[in-house]
Amino acid sequence: MIQQILGSLLVAILIPVATAIGFLLAKLIRKGISKIDSEALQGMAWTAVHFVEQKFRDLHGKDKFDRAYEIVASKLPGVEKGNIEQAIESCVNAMNKEFPKGGGSSVGS
Repeated sequence: MIQQILGSLLVAILIPVATAIGFLLAKLIRKGISKIDSEALQGMAWTAVHFVEQKFRDLHGKDKFDRAYEIVASKLPGVEKGNIEQAIESCVNAMNKEFPKGGGSSVGS
């Protein structure tokens, strides 16, 4: 009788604890994957912006931005448009700070 009560009590405690641990692990895994995805996106955007700057010197502003967007979107399918645009803008801003006054990127400018 006592063994049945202890068994039921143990099950009643273990199920919620195991469920909570499962949810926490899932959250940590999603966060880790999101960080990896963000780093991959930033790296790809940086590479695309530099490539477009060097390869398509005759393009300007939106045309360069669009070309960089096409490159990133083709290499990282499934990434939301807004996230790609934000990553490219971030890279363009960093490049413009690195190479100011005419020496910088005109992608997106």
